Amino acid sequence: MDKARLKARLACTFRLILLGGIVSGAGVFPISGVRAQETVKPAQGKAPASLKAEGEWKASAATHAGIELGGPFLTNMTLKIKGDQFDLQAGPIKEKGKAEFTSDAKPIKLKLTATEGNNQGKNLLAICEQSGPDQLKVCYTLKGKEYPKAFESTEDNKALLVVYERAK
Repeated sequence: MDKARLKARLACTFRLILLGGIVSGAGVFPISGVRAQETVKPAQGKAPASLKAEGEWKASAATHAGIELGGPFLTNMTLKIKGDQFDLQAGPIKEKGKAEFTSDAKPIKLKLTATEGNNQGKNLLAICEQSGPDQLKVCYTLKGKEYPKAFESTEDNKALLVVYERAK
């Protein structure tokens, strides 16, 4: 299959994933309106001081399974973080849930547990890092079994890598 056809097919598949909220029958992709409360534990809880993530973020780039995504996905995806709460929205999908940061890990680990929406009771595991005060990079595993090992999205790992820019 040529690269253009594969890219179109993956973009279509990804739109279905966003609407359905479940990937590969086993994972979760909470989008839109995700609100998370975290359980504070030693070395876990809200975003560590080194991660200046509080505020509103808009997706500026995204790659899923090695294919760059664009269009409505990017223009409609926002992430809002306030204290230990967050809202994540992409298109019509809205979820609310708990966020738990593990700050003693490098890179910082983020576990999202949906408490409302299509993915209620399911986990999404991610790693995150900040490149300057106005850019946040998050890599999600969509199957919810392991945290990503690196900030990369390949055909093999099927990860979703999103670069967010701070909303002005």
